[in-house]
Parts: sequence; C-alpha cells; structure tokens
Amino acid sequence: MQRITVTKGKDGFGFKLTGMRLPLCLHPTKDGPQQTLPAGHASSSSCRFGHHDQGGPAEAAGVVEGMHLMGIEEHPTLDGSLAAVIKAVQNCTTELVLLCQPNPSKASTTTTTAPTLAQDAPAAASLNGSAEPSAAGDRGWDCDSTSQHGSRHGKLNQDVPFCASFKQNGHRIAIAAVFDGHGLLGEIAAAMARDTMTALQPTFAWDSLLTQPEQGMREIFAQLDAAIVAAHDAPPAQYTYIGQSGSLDFRLEAHAIPELDPPSGYVCTSRDGVPPRPIDFGCTAVVAVVVDETHVVVGNAGDAAAFVLLRDQAGHEDRDGYSVEALSVQHTARSKAEQARVHETHPGAAHFTGDGYLAPLDPTLAQYELQLTRSLGHRLLKRAGVIADPEVRSQTWPVGEVHGVVACSDGITDELSGLDVLDRVLNAGTALEASEVLCQDAQDYCMDETCIDDATAVVALLRPLADLPAPTPDVPPAPVTPVTKPAVTAPKPVITAPKPTISAPKPVVAAVKTASEPPAAVASRPSLPRKPTILRKKVEKTLTRVRSYSTHGSRHGKLNQDVPFCASFKQNGHRIAIASVFDGHGLLGEIAAAMARDTMTALQPTFAWDSLLTQPEQGMREIFAQLDAAIVAAHDAPPAQYTYIGQSGSLDFRLEAHAIPELDPPSGYVCTSRDGVPPRPIDFGCTAVVAVVVDETHVVAGNAGDAAAFVLLRDQAGHEDRDGYSVEALSVQHTARSKAEQARVHETHPGAAHFTGDGYLAPLDPTLAQYELQLTRSLGHRLLKRAGVIADPEVRSQTWPVGEVHGVVACSDGITDELSGLDVLDRVLNAGTALEASEVLCQDAQDYCMDETCIDDATAVVALFPARDTISEKLEAIEVAVVAVGSNHARRLQVLIKSILFHHLPPQPLRFHVITDHETAASLRHLYRSWRLPAVQVRFYSITAALQGVDLHGLETHHYAGRYAFVKLFVADLLPVSLERVMVLDTDLLFLGPIAELWDQFKGWSASAIFAVVDNFSEWYIPGRLQRQPWPAPAPLGINTGVTLLHLARLRHQNFPKVWTSAVARVLADPRLNITYAPLADQDVMNTVFYDNPTLLHRLPCRFNYQLSENTLIFQ
Repeated sequence: MQRITVTKGKDGFGFKLTGMRLPLCLHPTKDGPQQTLPAGHASSSSCRFGHHDQGGPAEAAGVVEGMHLMGIEEHPTLDGSLAAVIKAVQNCTTELVLLCQPNPSKASTTTTTAPTLAQDAPAAASLNGSAEPSAAGDRGWDCDSTSQHGSRHGKLNQDVPFCASFKQNGHRIAIAAVFDGHGLLGEIAAAMARDTMTALQPTFAWDSLLTQPEQGMREIFAQLDAAIVAAHDAPPAQYTYIGQSGSLDFRLEAHAIPELDPPSGYVCTSRDGVPPRPIDFGCTAVVAVVVDETHVVVGNAGDAAAFVLLRDQAGHEDRDGYSVEALSVQHTARSKAEQARVHETHPGAAHFTGDGYLAPLDPTLAQYELQLTRSLGHRLLKRAGVIADPEVRSQTWPVGEVHGVVACSDGITDELSGLDVLDRVLNAGTALEASEVLCQDAQDYCMDETCIDDATAVVALLRPLADLPAPTPDVPPAPVTPVTKPAVTAPKPVITAPKPTISAPKPVVAAVKTASEPPAAVASRPSLPRKPTILRKKVEKTLTRVRSYSTHGSRHGKLNQDVPFCASFKQNGHRIAIASVFDGHGLLGEIAAAMARDTMTALQPTFAWDSLLTQPEQGMREIFAQLDAAIVAAHDAPPAQYTYIGQSGSLDFRLEAHAIPELDPPSGYVCTSRDGVPPRPIDFGCTAVVAVVVDETHVVAGNAGDAAAFVLLRDQAGHEDRDGYSVEALSVQHTARSKAEQARVHETHPGAAHFTGDGYLAPLDPTLAQYELQLTRSLGHRLLKRAGVIADPEVRSQTWPVGEVHGVVACSDGITDELSGLDVLDRVLNAGTALEASEVLCQDAQDYCMDETCIDDATAVVALFPARDTISEKLEAIEVAVVAVGSNHARRLQVLIKSILFHHLPPQPLRFHVITDHETAASLRHLYRSWRLPAVQVRFYSITAALQGVDLHGLETHHYAGRYAFVKLFVADLLPVSLERVMVLDTDLLFLGPIAELWDQFKGWSASAIFAVVDNFSEWYIPGRLQRQPWPAPAPLGINTGVTLLHLARLRHQNFPKVWTSAVARVLADPRLNITYAPLADQDVMNTVFYDNPTLLHRLPCRFNYQLSENTLIFQ
C-alpha cells in the first residue's frame, strides 16, 4: 500500500508521494474534476497546484496508469472512486492521506524497476535507478531488472521480477527477487508472488532479518505461498496455455473432488481433447535482501538463484579484485538431499523418475510430475512432498565489500556460471545494462532454439553516486547536478587482455589457405591474440565516462597507499569532469591519501568549478590549500594503533600525544614502537594530481609531487602521433633530483635541507634528521614544511577547440615510472572503455617492473569524451561467420581468430558468428573467456538447426566435415535477419593483414551480385585432370569458397535454399554427369549455381584467398 499526502494551503493544494516511484497524475480542470484522466499529464515526486486564475488549474485528484486508488485513510469504508476522493479533498482542512497500490494489470514484465518506499524519509531512487546516498554518504543502490520470454511458450513469459530500494527504521534496504512460474497458470502464480511482495514491502520489518534471518525469510515465503494457494480458488474462467506444439484452450470450472483435501476445487475442462484435471500451479522463488549494505539474507525455493558480488578484500581475486558467491541451492528432483527429505517427510507419497521428475503416487495426482521439489503454491502437490519452505543463507561482510546482488531465473543459470554473471556485471555500465546482457547472453548460448527458456535477472549494485543515472526526465533537474559523494573506491575492472601498442605493418596478402585441395606446407608468422576496440553504438545519456582502477604493489604487502577520485557532473550549465590521484608515502601515507579523497568529495558539490575558466591558477591553489589543510589537521587525530607494512615485514606502533619543545607547534603525536624503532614525531602526506575538464574544451591540471596528468587529443593539428591522436603531459615531477626544485628550496628555505646523492631531500634540523623524502612537494607533512616541502601545485591550463579533447588521464608514479605518455595514449586508444583503459594501464605498468619485490602501487583515472558524432555510429561492424564442429575445427579456429585479432586495427567493431555443436561451443566459449576479450563479440549458433528441413536429395560428400560441410549454403536463414552482410570463412585460414581490407571489398558490386569469391587456383574443376567428371563450374577454374562474402539481404530475397537444392537435384539427375556425391560439399554446389548464373558473382582479387596449389605462383 502506498500513501499520498495532500496538503491544503492558501495558494491551493499540493501533494507529496512518500517514496513512490510509479507515476501519479492529478488532472484537474477549471470547471471541476474530470472522470477520465489521461496518463502522463503530470508525473513527479512532488508538485504544487494553484487555482486556475493563478496560472494553475483547480485542485482535483485521480490516479493514472500503474496505480489503483484504494480509498482515504481517515475513511476506510469510503470507496476509492474519483468523486469520493475529490469530495474529501475539498472538505479537508489541512491534510488528507490517499491510499494507493500498484495496478497489476498495468505492470510490465519486460523491463521492470520496482517501486520504492521510504518510511523514515523519502527514498531518492527513481524510475531509472538513481538512489539516495548510503550511510557512508558516497554510494547508492542502482536496482533494475530485465525479463525476456523464451521459445517454449511463444511470447508468454512466466518469469516475473521484483526489485526495490528504500529506507526503513534508519536501515537501508535493497531487495532483488525473481519468481519463475511453471506449467498451466504458472505466470499467474509468479505475478501473485510479485504483488504480495509489493504489499509486504512497506509493512514487513525488514531490519528484523539482521537478528532473525531464518525466521524472517520463512515468514516472507509463507505469505507468498499462502497468496498463491488462495488463488487456486479464484482462477480465471478461461485460460489459454501456449506450449511448444501449439496452444490449448481451457475452461476452469468449480468441481467437487472427494479424493482431495479440500474436497472441492477447480478443474481444467479442455475444448481440445485433454481430459479434465484439478488445477495445481506454482512458481519458484528467490528473494535476496541487503540490509545496510553489509548484511545479505537470501531465501530460495526451487531453481532460481542468487549471487553476491564482492569487492574481494579477502584476496581471492577471482576477477582482479572481485569475487562472486552463490547464496542459493537448487531444489530439484535430481538432488539427493531433496530426495531424502521427501522420502523422510512424505514416505510413500512420490517416487523420482530416471529423467529427473518427482512423480506423485496418488492416482488422482498421477499426471502431475514436477522437476522441482520446492516451490510456492502447488496446493495439491504439497501432499507429495513439494514444499514452499525456503533454504536460507545469511552472511555479513565488512563495510564496502559488498558490490551488489543478482537474482535470476534458471533460464540464466542453466547457461551461465557464477563467474559468467560476475564478468557481465563488471563489464556493464548500469544495473539495467547488466540485467539485459545476462538475459540476452543466456538465451544466445542455448543451443536448442526450440527450447529457449524465459530469462530474468534482477541486479542491485552499490555504485558511486556520481555514476548513478540522472533523475527521471519527469523530475525537473536542479541548476547544479548534485553528487553528494563520488567514488571512494576503485571501480571494477573490465577483464581484458592488454593489446599490443605497436601495430603490425600491413602486408599485401590478406588470407592464406593452410589446408585445401591438395594440401601443402606453408611457413607463416606466429600470431598472437589482439583485442580490437569496439565502440558502443548505444548513445550514453552522459557522454563523459570517468572511471578509475587502483591496485597494490609488492612493497607493502596488500596495502595500497594510492587513492583515486573521479567524478562527472553538471554545475551552473557547465559540464565538469574530474580525474585525480593521491599517492600516500611512508607511515600513515594511506591515511593522508584517503583524507585528500574525502576532502575532494566534500568539495565537489560546493566548489565553483567553473571559476577555473577565468582563474585557473587561483582556483587550483585554493583546492590544494583545502586538501593540504585537511591532512595537516589530521596530524592531531591519528589512530591509536598503526601497523606499517614494509618490504622486510610489518611494524606495530602506538601513536601517543607528546610534548615536543623543539617543534612548532610544541606538542604533537609520536610513534612509540614495540619493535625497536626509536620514537619519532609523526609526519605524513601524499602527492596529488587534480585534472579538471570544463565543457570538454578547457583543461586545468594541478600537481604536487610525482603523480601525473595527460591530455589526449584528437589531433586536428595534423601531428598524428598515433593515427590522428596525440598526447600532452600536464604535470611536472617535483622530486629531489629536480634542479628547479633544488633551487626553489635553497631560495625559500635557505639552510633548511640538503639534497643527497641518491635523490633525497634531507632536513638539517636534528629533530627531523630521520625524515628524508624523495619529494619536494606534497600535501600534508606538517613538520617537513620547515625543510621546504610545500603543497603549492604547479598549475597548467589550456583550452582546445570543441571536439579536440579525447580525454584526460591522471595516474600515480607507479604508472609513469614504467610507461611514457605515448604508452598511455596507446593503451587508452586500444581499450573499449575508460574502465578497461585504467585497468590495462595499471596492469601493464606493474608487469613491466623488472624487480618483483619493488612493484609500486599503481592507480589510473581515465576520463573520456567520445565525439558526439562518434565513430561507432559511422562504422558498421565486421561480421565473420565460421562453421566449426569438433576438436580439430576448434584448434584451427583458434589460429584463425588469433591471426585476425593480431592484424585488426581499431576502431571498427568485430563480431564472430560461430555455427557449431553444443560440445564444441562449450570449449570455444571457455577459450574465449580465458582470452579476456569482452569487447570482441562472439555468438554461437546450433549447427543442427542450420540443416533442419533441408533436402539435398540424398547427396553425400567425402569432405572431412561430413554433412556439416553444406551448412555454409544455409547461413542466411540461421543468422539474424538484421544482419545484411557477412564474410564466411573456412577454419583453415591464416590472416596476414587487416581483415578490414577484405570487408571493404563489399564496395563496388553490381546490382545482381550476391557472392564475392576468389577464383580456384587448382585444376579441380577441369574435366579429366584431378577427377574424371567434376561438378560444373564457371571458367576458367571455378571458384573457391574458403573466403566468401555474402550479401545476405539479396540472398534472402532470392530464396536461395530452394536454388541450392534445385541445383543439386538437376546435377544428380543428369546422366551425362554421372555425379553421385560432392567431394567438396558446398563449394561444388555453389560452382554449379554460378556456372548457370555468373552474374551472381563478384570476383575478389586473388590476394584475398591464396590457396596452396601448384598454380599459386601463376596467380600472383
């Protein structure tokens, strides 16, 4: 139940939705209320309406699509009609509360964002997933879901998702749930469960799960189950069940059933010959609840699943610092534990079939076999041991470790593992995108297209507020986009393999046939997997993409003293992007870096960032002054205990207040060691680089220390350092080796310090003698300021033309010690996203360090500004189709793909369509994942589906691929209709140049051309040479189909499956040819068709398909 508070004032009426995320409409008129209320007239989280003569219409109230008006709180007996509400509103003196609930008939099960309710305060979550800050003030819940029907029940989808994020009794709650109906009326059960969850949301004490998780989750499932069981007594009068073989129409009628308890119920009376039977329906359920971002409770009954995604502080690092844990158990008839439970609790009630079903022994229920042993509903099958009791798992993690939860139906987990789920969530930009990708990939991976299951995923992610989607357009935006707390932890890495930074030169030859008729040996250069850039066609709401990655080195164990900060927001009409890195050093260095990050977080919504347009130097110095002041102040509030982790081990310290007469101020904290290190005053700090981009044209960077910043440019000036891109450094290193810094220290602090031969600033004050520092500028360091260490930044500011700034990179010295500016540029250009670029920069820098004991922490923040006419919208993808069945084909395909990737040059997208069997697909999918190339798209198709219904008139082939060698003839019907062009390649090819050159051969075709191929090199099709009577082929030597370009749109228009089969029939029936089989399978058939129809062909230059033949040199 939802509440709408209507208030009455002298200027009219207003209303406030208490945490509601569904649209509400108050549609008044001058003359009075209308009974018909158009949807969408007004939709917001708070509005005020004045009288008509004041510019607003007269007050009235109503409800639009998505809500039912139930009545008025003070008058529970009053009906919820519009007239009654209007009368009550007019008669109210100060305030009136209207009661509403979601309208199930208007709910969408395609893409759902659940309603949000806050009892303590209005929830900030909106329809597009934005949320209020967490207790820490820096993260919010991004909750969304996607549900797609499969192929089993036509367009019927029996899955229903539920998700919500709200606040209750001071606790932040997030819920992700999936209900998967099965059999007749299953979708009704799932929808009933969703509606019950909607009703439970504002009333159930969710925080009770903190202390009584098992009892609380069982109470939730009991209410869900009771609602569905009760629905058995109120089914629809008519029902159509859509199965694989067609639809069945039923009448559902009340009927006495003496053998059952209760003895009356409804039966299905079919008009299509199916005998009547008592109705019994239900749905699986998984409910995952997160309380205060640390405590996760999951209950499930059936085969729906839940996963928790963790920022892996425990160090398992399943996916570069992230891990996944399953929090659900499948309750199916194949489970030994479930079989034992049923036999123990319901002896003699059911048996388990060999093909995985629970079969009731009661003759009345004999026709009810179920693969599940736990499920909501199923009033009758409860007698056979099917229960709704959930298996409950509860666990608490440290603050900041939970990244999110995923709830999904078995349509996803049947195809994707937990790590597969983790990978897709990490690679997605939002919860909505993650849920969409999970559903789509799971259904794409199903090899039997006739049995694709419904797929539903609910994803709830804790994300920095700066990364959450903007408020729904119905809500007027504030002049300045508020971002209360940006990211304080490194965003999740994209799992990819680094791309080589130096492009291979373009050779003349594009493809070499490595196994053909007749075979011969060819020496070829080794090939390595290389990942091309794929720019998304999807237009982001925000063009600026700012992401960071940070990883510890080997100097301090798993302690990372680097801290990134990034943000993208709008202020006073200006678009602002910030990329900054803080690199702590020495004792308490990580505290200094974290303090700088927190100060930036506080500055973000309050500082006038657009002032940097006119006063860049002054503005940046003010920022650094505040950062420095916060760290200096932290010297007076250190932790009581501190452990410093060095290369030789860890040292434990007590930090105690102490009088230090020699210092100014004369009191402070000293480290009192328990490990033999003499006490000394604490003094700590961090380097800093802050790069700010205003309106994507003006870049201001300030740095103090050795952290660095670079600007990446679309090089309109023509330097073309890297294929039209260039890089400029925006920072200067302030170290003790710098002559300029040495001169500054001697001038401003004469006699305060000297510079050692090994590159350190050494204070001359005996009290500070043990503080030697490689840096001359740093935030903090209250004591070393006396020796010339300052926090003043070096500021650089520059403005470029619109569209010239591609991005900025801020990074710690752990990266710049190993990578140059051009190295940074190469890696960003080769990466698909800012997140991927930051991860690759860190990984490569640490990989390049030769001393594994001295690997430095590495942190990179990347902000990218894709051009508004982004190249991904101009360049079509290169579409490659291959047929590969069995281990031999799989091995050859690996070499083919590696050679393509090695020579492929960004930014043109690349997609592989692999037609294969289930076993080969599994091995290829594993290989693809191990390569970590998420930007390269791969889709698998069932090879058995390709030949279904194909009549080749008994034609046989001696080809090593057998009948599958004919599949290339029918790819047009197998590939998506949206695909208009594709190149079909044999697996025994090796590319020696960019595949884009071959793709460009689609240009210049005649209007009749459908295929592009290279002439055959051998004399295979010359009668009497290599065979007595070959298949007819066009002059001079026929064509070779190892490399074939297909214009699919034209191919489909000509109904080519019939063309192929008709050609086969003619050849087999021609007594002059006396042909009984096709030695080269598809190539023989295609040659015959082209012999009769040469205008279908577009001839490719021979360099695009060199074949190993005695005639090869002739064609060069």
